[in-house]
Amino acid sequence: MIEFRQVDRFTEPAFSSMQREVFAIIPGARVASQSTAKSEVTHRYIHFDPDAQKVRIGAFDAVQLVGWSIGWQLTPERFYMSNSGVVARYQRRGIYSHLVAQMLDAAAAMGCSEVVSQHLPDNRAVLEAKAKLGFVRDGFCFSDEFGEMVRLRHSLRT
Repeated sequence: MIEFRQVDRFTEPAFSSMQREVFAIIPGARVASQSTAKSEVTHRYIHFDPDAQKVRIGAFDAVQLVGWSIGWQLTPERFYMSNSGVVARYQRRGIYSHLVAQMLDAAAAMGCSEVVSQHLPDNRAVLEAKAKLGFVRDGFCFSDEFGEMVRLRHSLRT
């Protein structure tokens, strides 16, 4: 049974190794650090505050981390989902959707009214999963590191 829980940090170097494994199948993707360097978020859509409280949610099979999501509050109203993934052998079990739902709950608990994210246009699995969870396309942006990105937005207002 998969257990989902919020953690302060993921264990290194195992976490970075798992990210490399998950993102290896996505063209143009690369591994980001847990702290997220400022250079990683260089476009106007996201204003990274290195002091922002990060939310890290892990999906665990016993003690083994098999999926994760990282995000932080950008403004009092806006939460940014930065980095998520699920190890290949655990995909197609609803783990990613559950991680997203937990992030939406965390953002709502922080008082945010919307959650935003950015994705490579080729990452159809994530774009489709988030659409099913109520995210809508909010346009495109350009990242110095990744090129063209699709912006998604989810309203937390009822």
